[in-house]
Amino acid sequence: MFRRNRLNAVATSAFVAAFPVFPLFADEPTSPNDGASQAVATVETVSAQTFELPDLNAAFADFNVSLFEIPDGESVEFYRKRAAALQGEWSRRSTLYMLKLEEAARASGAPKEFTTIAFRMFPGTIPTPTGFVNAPADSVPARYSAAYAATLRRLIDAPELPPEIRGRYYADWASVASGPLGERPLVALRDSYAKLLADEKAKSAPNLGRVRYLQERLSTVEWRVENGSGVFGSLETPRPFDRAAVEKLLAESPQEESVEVYRTRFRDLIFAENRAREAGMGADVISAIRKRLEEASKLLQKAQRKEAAALDVAAVEKLLDVPQDESAAFYLERYNETQKIASTLREYNDAGACDLRDLENRLSETLPTLARRLAYADDLAPLERFEYFVRYIYSCDVEEMRSALEVETARDATSEIDRARKPFVEYRLLEARLKRAVNEARKDLPEADRHRSQVKIQTPISPELEATFAELFDEIAERVDDGALPWELDQTWAFHASYLAGVVGSYVGPEYATRLHKQLCAALADDEDETSRRYLEFFQTAVRNEELKTRFDGFPVEISATLLDGTPFDWASYRGAPVLIEIVRVDADGDVLPRAALDVASLDAYEKAGLRRVCYVAKPLETASSYAERIRNFVGDDAIPLVAPTELNATWLVELRVSAHWVLVDADGKTLAACPKRPMNRDDAPEIGDALKRIFPNVSTESAK
Repeated sequence: MFRRNRLNAVATSAFVAAFPVFPLFADEPTSPNDGASQAVATVETVSAQTFELPDLNAAFADFNVSLFEIPDGESVEFYRKRAAALQGEWSRRSTLYMLKLEEAARASGAPKEFTTIAFRMFPGTIPTPTGFVNAPADSVPARYSAAYAATLRRLIDAPELPPEIRGRYYADWASVASGPLGERPLVALRDSYAKLLADEKAKSAPNLGRVRYLQERLSTVEWRVENGSGVFGSLETPRPFDRAAVEKLLAESPQEESVEVYRTRFRDLIFAENRAREAGMGADVISAIRKRLEEASKLLQKAQRKEAAALDVAAVEKLLDVPQDESAAFYLERYNETQKIASTLREYNDAGACDLRDLENRLSETLPTLARRLAYADDLAPLERFEYFVRYIYSCDVEEMRSALEVETARDATSEIDRARKPFVEYRLLEARLKRAVNEARKDLPEADRHRSQVKIQTPISPELEATFAELFDEIAERVDDGALPWELDQTWAFHASYLAGVVGSYVGPEYATRLHKQLCAALADDEDETSRRYLEFFQTAVRNEELKTRFDGFPVEISATLLDGTPFDWASYRGAPVLIEIVRVDADGDVLPRAALDVASLDAYEKAGLRRVCYVAKPLETASSYAERIRNFVGDDAIPLVAPTELNATWLVELRVSAHWVLVDADGKTLAACPKRPMNRDDAPEIGDALKRIFPNVSTESAK
């Protein structure tokens, strides 16, 4: 999906803090017990299921700890190999630990949510039933974290490496260098990113990509801190319910307070309700919180109406006039004041406290004008000018961006940061033109379907629009080997080209993505640059997968395989019922790699109606059979795990037999849907659901929620 225009971070976070998303349980019947404090006192917290964690030392006993020695003075190639070796060791051993953890959860009789605790371990941490905890300092996970950070530190500024490669190393280093994340207050993580950002900005020549990367990370963490998240890495399991804090919150009944006081109370009650639900508290507790929440909402709106009535509209309207030839200090003050009032009006209007939507919109339209003045203010530092330039460009339409590009082309930029503005607006302009072409291609779809990626256009587009796509594709292909883009860390024109190809593939049709990917392959075919070769391989794989996927429909599937116990698999016995085949990925050591859980709410209902599951292990029998128990634990008891020394008899699967993906086969053994390019995950839910509905038209998907 196309990126939306980014509102100023301050205005956005203020609005979100004022009005968090309302719970989905708002219509739950309330309890006749209105005594809030009494309700909390009479209901005990539901304790989390606990079980004995696998032995950490045993799980990592065969880890190659010699990799933890990071000598100085070695070559860049040495440190790259060391980083790759550390990653490989960690991936294998941490995966085994996670599988043992899930096995322990199952053996303890823990609820289903505890058997899918996490899908990876963060460096320096250990996952538990309720969150990530810091690993002991002398343990392998903690020592790995320190060694990996030290290795990456030697690579992030290596001049021998392309900028894009250094950027990828920097992103990993910044994450690991922040320290272990288990049970770590988010404020500590925020302070870590803030220090990295301050250090980068303090340099005589700050790296724009790193600054913007750290700003984005810091903004994300700050939002979570503002909205009450306590620690990083909390899992999808019940978190502790602070009874005393909730009792105090429910006992308070502030009167005639400021908007800020009521906003804070409203937000705290939202979080209290969420924690109560996560902890499995009774309906009385939740009802008591909701009662206070409704009171807080009314008091907040009353305070907002009072403030809105006192607003000096005439003084606010004066802000709409932006004078010429003022200083940067003047425009900065005016920008901040205008932004603050626009944010306040947005809050009041959305709460129904006033009817000043027109004034809010006019103030919002003034902000780009002020941003443009600041973007070209010579008395601001290049880094600060760039920030306002980005805000200005995100507010522009295609014609305005063309004008901005002309200005940037004619400018004599004197700094690296100023020179980054031209490629930035070039990409934004290309993206906006492609968005306009996509919208034009989809204009004949029903209104409800125009912005749904699952709905493809059904009729040929006009020759004029075909020519527009061809022109845009040529422009994209011409830029893919232009190297790293200075304004975003670890991203190149090739990276963005892949994103744009995904847009046209999702919203117009896969044949358009294939067409663009082929042009990208041609553009990079003769480039020996490391980054270009990496993206060339990626684009070639995308072309193969897209072409294979278009040929699967109705293709007969035959499976010649052996069950994990050594007996032959009888594929013929599966005729008469649809089958969901999952290709389980196994690494070179025979370890099953974790995959994201498929969030298809209707899957249980479909299985009750007759759908069967088969897990096909893409590994030679003589190797994988020795991992039978591990695979069985991974796929679960509701699927038939098998090992196939020969391939599935489908040409589009031959290329993919060692990748994780899924195939849906109908009762006659022919393919209905498939995804050859990634492990089964939540993104596949709509496609699987649509295909299953064709098999089971009378099964309600709501029944399994």
